[in-house]
Amino acid sequence: MPNKSVYLFLLETFMWLPITFFIWYYLATPLTAPVALLVHVILTQFLPIWVEGVEQHGHLLEVITSITPALNIAVPAGMEAIFTFDVNPLIYGYGLPFFMALTFAAPNTVSRKLRQIGLAWLLILLPVQAFCVLALILKTLVFHTEPSISLQIVSSRWSREAIALAFQFGSLILPPVTPLLIWMFFNQAYLQVLAPQLASNSVSQKQKQA
Repeated sequence: MPNKSVYLFLLETFMWLPITFFIWYYLATPLTAPVALLVHVILTQFLPIWVEGVEQHGHLLEVITSITPALNIAVPAGMEAIFTFDVNPLIYGYGLPFFMALTFAAPNTVSRKLRQIGLAWLLILLPVQAFCVLALILKTLVFHTEPSISLQIVSSRWSREAIALAFQFGSLILPPVTPLLIWMFFNQAYLQVLAPQLASNSVSQKQKQA
């Protein structure tokens, strides 16, 4: 494996970030399709009484429920008012372009880089993004509907706290940390090359301070 310095690696990572984010955003609609499918299957299987389906509109997902709003809304004859809301899965999907930038900056062959990106997205980043979207949807159903409705969906206090914790975990920790951990797993050999450089730089800085 080529000996690329840590400074060059960081520089190339920052240079790759605008490109990978542009590619990710340009392909947002097709990348959202498998997330929509996963979320739709899980919700209609486990909450069929409350969620009728999840529809994709561009990069947004519309959650269609069977919940009737309490507000007095004029509805045309033969139609029924139901509670629907949109979620944006992109706010939990930025781990993919982040991982792509790290991978493209690492000293590997192009074929290996592309293989790592494909495996990481399909096996880990995609399920993680779906989990985060599910947590957001459950949080909306439980905490942003009438108490009489939300208590029917989740009645126990422990379950409500678990949903709140899953939402916080999926919003703050999983999206930024997951791609970094995957990259470290795929590039253990390169990390062993970087470790002596980091240790040497740390010692040099301490000597200068002394």
